[in-house]
Amino acid sequence: MAPNEVQRRRDEAKSYLEVARLCVESELNADWKAAGANAVLGGIAAADAICGSTLGYHFKGDDHGEARRLLDRACSPDRQPGNNLKRLTDEKAHFQYSSSRGTRDQTRQLVTALERLVGRREQILAA
Repeated sequence: MAPNEVQRRRDEAKSYLEVARLCVESELNADWKAAGANAVLGGIAAADAICGSTLGYHFKGDDHGEARRLLDRACSPDRQPGNNLKRLTDEKAHFQYSSSRGTRDQTRQLVTALERLVGRREQILAA
C-alpha cells in the first residue's frame, strides 16, 4: 500500500468520524443510523490505514474476521484495535442494511470505537 493510499484512508477515517460525531448529537433516529453507518465505514478505513502503514498492505475482501486478524497482527501485542474493529463490523448490517432503529447509546458506542481506532492510527504515525 503506497504512502498516498495510506494517507487517503487515514483522511477518510477522520472524515467519517467527523460526520458520525455530528449525526450522533441529533434528536433524529435516522441521524443516529447515519452516524453508526459512518462509524463502521470509518473503522474499516482506519484499519486499512493502520495495516497499510505498519504492514505495507491491508485486507481486501468481505471477511471482516480476516481483516480483524490482520489488524491484530499490525498492532501486536495490542488487541484493542481489533476488538474495536469487530465491534464496528458486527453492527455493519444493522446500521447499513436493516430497517430497524438503533439507539443513541448504541450509536455512541460505535463512535467511541471509531475514535479509538483513529487515535491508534495517530499513535502509529507519531512513532
